[in-house]
Amino acid sequence: MQIKTNQSTGGGGNEAIYLNVRDDRNLHHGVSKTVIIEGGFGEWHNIKAAYNPVTGIGRVWVDNKLKFEHIDECHKV
Repeated sequence: MQIKTNQSTGGGGNEAIYLNVRDDRNLHHGVSKTVIIEGGFGEWHNIKAAYNPVTGIGRVWVDNKLKFEHIDECHKV
């Protein structure tokens, strides 16, 4: 799953939110390499993601709990 931005500030280019499952069967934020769901392979989860291009804040919720948050480098004070 990806949420793109045209600002090239997501730490890995234009991907503000980039979620993927890797060979370790964990759900990762693909840019920061943070594990968001560990050991959840084969289970159903409710995943929501949001990115605010004005504030640079990206968030991921799993089963209605905030599991990941980041702020783009260009928005940090």
